[in-house]
Amino acid sequence: MYIRSPCMFREYLNKPKLTADSFVDINGYRFFRTGDLAAILPNGKLEIRGRCNYMVNLRGYNVSLAGIENTLLEHPEIKSCVVIIQGKEEAEKKLIAYFVPQKQSTEPQQIRELKLRLRHHLQDHLLAHMIPSVFVVIDKIPMTPMGKLDRRQLPSIDHSRPELAVPLVKSQSDTQKGIAQIWQEVLQLEEVGINDNFFDLGGNSLLLIRVHKNLSKILAIHLPVTTLFEHPTIATLAQYLEQEQVGKTAVKRYEKRNKSIQHGSDIAIVGMSCRFPGANNTDAFWNNLRDGVESISFFSDREIELEDPNWIEHPNYVKASPILPDIDLFDAEFFGYSDKEAELMDPQHRLFLECAWEALEIAGYNPGNYPGSVGVYGGSSPSTYLINNISHSLGSSQTSPLLTHCLFRGTKDVHTDLGNGGDYLPMRVSYKLNLKGPSVNVQTACSTSLVAVHLACQSLRSGESDLALAGGVSIFVPQKTGYLYQEGMMLSPDGHCRAFDAEGQGTLFGSGVGIVVLKRLEEAIADGDHVYATIKGSAINNDGAVKVSYTAPSIEGQIAAISEALAMANIDPRTVSYVETHGTGTPLGDPIEIAALTKAFRQSTNSQDNNFCAIGSVKTNIGHLDVTAGIAGLIKTVLALHNKAIPPSLHFKEPNPNIDFPNSPFYVNTALTPWEPKVTPLRAGVSSFGMGGTNAHVVLEEAPKQVERRSPLTPLNQGGNSEASHGFPLAKGGISEASHGFPLLNKGGNSEASHGFPLLNKLSIRQK
Repeated sequence: MYIRSPCMFREYLNKPKLTADSFVDINGYRFFRTGDLAAILPNGKLEIRGRCNYMVNLRGYNVSLAGIENTLLEHPEIKSCVVIIQGKEEAEKKLIAYFVPQKQSTEPQQIRELKLRLRHHLQDHLLAHMIPSVFVVIDKIPMTPMGKLDRRQLPSIDHSRPELAVPLVKSQSDTQKGIAQIWQEVLQLEEVGINDNFFDLGGNSLLLIRVHKNLSKILAIHLPVTTLFEHPTIATLAQYLEQEQVGKTAVKRYEKRNKSIQHGSDIAIVGMSCRFPGANNTDAFWNNLRDGVESISFFSDREIELEDPNWIEHPNYVKASPILPDIDLFDAEFFGYSDKEAELMDPQHRLFLECAWEALEIAGYNPGNYPGSVGVYGGSSPSTYLINNISHSLGSSQTSPLLTHCLFRGTKDVHTDLGNGGDYLPMRVSYKLNLKGPSVNVQTACSTSLVAVHLACQSLRSGESDLALAGGVSIFVPQKTGYLYQEGMMLSPDGHCRAFDAEGQGTLFGSGVGIVVLKRLEEAIADGDHVYATIKGSAINNDGAVKVSYTAPSIEGQIAAISEALAMANIDPRTVSYVETHGTGTPLGDPIEIAALTKAFRQSTNSQDNNFCAIGSVKTNIGHLDVTAGIAGLIKTVLALHNKAIPPSLHFKEPNPNIDFPNSPFYVNTALTPWEPKVTPLRAGVSSFGMGGTNAHVVLEEAPKQVERRSPLTPLNQGGNSEASHGFPLAKGGISEASHGFPLLNKGGNSEASHGFPLLNKLSIRQK
């Protein structure tokens, strides 16, 4: 908030710097910077929301100092407190909590126990990045004569070890002592214990990179930076360094686990449908991949002003996003919806339903007369259509029930909830297409759609389903908006994803939908289905707690998922010649992924062969499609197998210095490369790792040679007079209660039957 008045003072006497910081000229008028945050409410009143310096940025996180203080004050042993941020360089910034206890004590043990209780109290109520690194006991909060905090009078902090739940255990071996010395220098602490977690001591990923550099130099060893994330204590890191064979224990555990895995039937992929940035179908998608096209949209200031005007002048605002055209078009009549129902339906539901129909159509199956059990497995992103369009359009009185799963006050609330809730996505497909197999909503963040494929394969192998659809959808509304780049986070500073490259600084999120149709391979061959590729093995798991934080990746978790999928496929990893990676282009995520792949491949075979397997990331083409990311990678890889060519991974020039490609099985494929089988059929892997730790890996193989193949889109047995017939009748009528034979979708949206549903703005419903 800035103010001006004829009677306002002009400057601080003999304090030019303070004057310069406190006054600003706007359109020729002199304004005073109050230091308060404020907002003008709809009723015209001015609301003061607190001091500006109460909101700080800590390594990409916006942190409310007042929020931390208020949480501290909720503890019964605290009388008053103040939290500040200290440190000039980003890596050295830390939160410090000064507090006045209700009862003063000079006993060190009592003070230590109180600080530990406060730390536990904050950990129970706040996110990890909001926990102060240091707690300092003071007699009173120093104030200026004007009643403001006098920061200069706050005592300087010492460099003693923070209060941790684990007892202090000093270093014993030379290796432990060497690591401890480096930790103490980087963390500026007088003492650390071998069981202390680096991050609990006040460390962060930027400081960990400093530790890595010092370790590599002082200990004269070659050490991947990912190892430090895998071993966040001195004891575990020292043990790792002292082992003769890295990962020996892990290999034995995984070998034992693999022995119990039963090798089931291979799964055929008999149909696919997708809408990805720059591609409205699989043919267009393959053409873009083949030609090395980056389908990222960059927006003009005018386009941004229409959707997201508040951030347009921010220097870190990136005006780019991978978008889908025509998300407002939907053939409501075809699926039996009224215009009003379609308006209240999230485009994610609309497009997932359309793609489900198209995938079955391409596979050559009519859902209305297929005699077997058809399962549906899929998931969607949170409904930004609900948040940014419908809830505003219905007014404030309707917002609360909508955003709390509805209180069902009326019919509109019910339709809105059913049309936007992710829980109902697969069931909508099952209902509209009359599919009577399992219908399961999947939610595992970024790995959702590949986990859906794994679950569908399990359902087919168990006999629960005879045919299964699996996929995901992510559509963000409004689409033509950018994002705010923050250092240290996962978003790219320039709108490009440079997976595995030295200049890689992250990715960007976009919209897309993809679905595959799956069937047991032996039955697909017997029925004359067109097989695009086969799934030989798949696995999912979770990282658990053995990693640096909830959102961080885990090498061990990724190794386990990849190893189990390879074991289920019952193949030698040396026969895998391509892996579609998760590949987000982050400086630490990419090295962790390659380290995990390398260990998984090495432990599954005694070979130390290098650079025999190409890798790539579809995120360099279309960005990160959130829950749809996994199915996008799968469809890309299936198309590569089908066309016997590996498309280029974009923006790769120099490898990330923390990736040891020369001593790994992998290399980044940067050009369209012919892909022909040698001794074994073509094989590939696909990875997808969800934030929160759910990992998925799928092993693919090229389709087996068949004497006769029914080409896709060719109807079978249109007479439909045999039980084996799954012909696709081109029905002339629309949907009705008596018939589930639908006509082909009007994809162009130009007929009377095709309705374009504009994304609701804040006025459209009110005008109607």
